[in-house]
Amino acid sequence: MTKPSRPLPLARIAGTLPLAQIESSHFTIEQVAEISQIPMDRLLEYCIRETWLQGAEFERFQSTIAIGRLHWAEEQAQIAGVLFDRDKAEQESFALAMTEMEQDVAEFAARIAAMKAKAFTDWVRAEEQRQGIKITNLELAASIYESAQKAELA
Repeated sequence: MTKPSRPLPLARIAGTLPLAQIESSHFTIEQVAEISQIPMDRLLEYCIRETWLQGAEFERFQSTIAIGRLHWAEEQAQIAGVLFDRDKAEQESFALAMTEMEQDVAEFAARIAAMKAKAFTDWVRAEEQRQGIKITNLELAASIYESAQKAELA
């Protein structure tokens, strides 16, 4: 079983979408790391939102969660003595995964927007300090900042 190279930051993991997904699969974080073949440190970084999974890693994570959810639902149906409708369970699992993916994308976009806002704020403060002025026209400052960013990328 994969072991993290650093202690589990449980306080930072609590309440994140990836942790909710793992909990709903009824797997442990360690089991998800092993089944999805994602290194434990990388999975923890995703759980605490230091990074996002992409491509094959994201697909393996989502598949592992879906497998766990379906397996648990099937076990619960057997315990309750009711017929398990795999097709319906798979459709519901897929719909939930799509909703969660939309949440993940929205959270990622919000994180990018926050980083851009912080970069702009830091730039304004640095310019105020460098020039010994107080910038009051933030619209003009934003325009200058965007131009400076484009010039740096060119």
